[in-house]
This record gives sequence, C-alpha cells and structure tokens, in this order.
Amino acid sequence: MKRLLLKIASAVTALAAALTFNISSSAEKSSDGLSVGAETMTVTVEFQKYADAYNKAFDEAMDEMMPQLEKEMEEFDKLTSQGIAADDPHIAIRQEADKIAQAKCEELGLTRSTDISLKLVSTSPYIYWVGNFNVQGDIADTTIRLSTPGSFIFSASGRTAELNSKTSYISNFKSTAVTLYYNQDRQSFGHSTSKTQYCSATAEEKSGTIMKSNYMFTMYAGSDVRADIHEMVSINLTKA
Repeated sequence: MKRLLLKIASAVTALAAALTFNISSSAEKSSDGLSVGAETMTVTVEFQKYADAYNKAFDEAMDEMMPQLEKEMEEFDKLTSQGIAADDPHIAIRQEADKIAQAKCEELGLTRSTDISLKLVSTSPYIYWVGNFNVQGDIADTTIRLSTPGSFIFSASGRTAELNSKTSYISNFKSTAVTLYYNQDRQSFGHSTSKTQYCSATAEEKSGTIMKSNYMFTMYAGSDVRADIHEMVSINLTKA
C-alpha cells in the first residue's frame, strides 16, 4: 500500500508538469479600452504524444527508484517523528525522474510545446486575432486554450472548437466553426451558433491524417446574427 501511495503522488506531479500552459501578452489600448496596434498574445501549445511519452518514462523511472525512495522515506519518517527537520525524499526523486523522462522524449524526437503568437489585424473593422503555425505532432491530438483580452475564452482541440463567453457577453450571438483537411483530399466541416454562454462545433471524423485545420470563433456585438462582429479569432494549424 505504501508503494502504491508513493507511486500515485509521483504520477500526479508528472501529469501536472507535462500539461502546463504559458500565456503572455503585450498591448496598447485605445481610448475606449479596446486593443489596438501590434498587440500579440503568445500561447504555449502542449502535444499529447509528448505528455503520454513523458508520463510513461516518468512512471518507469519512479518504479526503478522506488526501493531507494521507500528506504529514504523510512529515514525521513524516523527523523520527523523525533522532531528533526529533514528534506522530503520525494522532491529529489521526482526531479531525477523528470530529467530521465525529458531525456527519453528528446530521444524519441518529441517536443513538449511550441510557442505561437496570435496577431491583432490592425486593418480589421472589428477585433480580429489570427494565428498560423505548424504542428510537429498530430493535429488530432493538439489543443489550444486561450482567453482573449476582449469577450471570450476559446479552445481549439482536434475536431472541436469551443467558445466560452465572458460575463458581459453571455447573451450575445456567437458562432464557432471547424474545417479539417485530410490527406487524399477529404474535408470535414462543423458549425454551430448560440445565444447562451457556450458555443461548440465539432467536425465529422474521417479516416486518414489531418493535414490542415481551421478554427473560427466569432462574438457578435448584439443578440442576433444581424449584429456587427465584435471579436473574432482564426486559428490555422498545418502538420509539419
């Protein structure tokens, strides 16, 4: 049981380390508070293949070092029970397992993440973000989650595009769309509209490899489709 508990604690740490997203932004603001000029938002996109390989290698490393960890834990428990301060053996063991897992992923040619920049199109009459980048892994296993400075949070994940409205825009009309371009010239499309907080669209799954994908997220300024567009995001992925 003790071995199992140590293993579970280590696995949770590995998963957290493999699925971290980093977001940064820089911007100028106009007098009405909207983003203008050359604002960019940078998001780190994690690849599922990396996460799977990392966690497998991490678990294998932890299994190999488990006898050492159990021995050190016994000494740790003994010292702490006597009121003597001691370093938690988990920390050093997990750090070593992390190094081993990262090295294994490098051997397999797997990349943890890639940074992309969503650029604000300054010539657009509405707030329009565009992001174009290559995917080293499978597009089907790639997920981007990001909050725009304006009106919504979005997720582009494999065959699905999902928009989550910020508080002031829950009742606004909104739409999402996904277009997938497979090998052998097959295409798949999904589209959805909503006047609730969420709007999600999923493209039909087809056989073959997704070579390109486009995800469109649109927030309108009013409560129906006749309203002007307030904010839009277009994400384009291309398999490297």
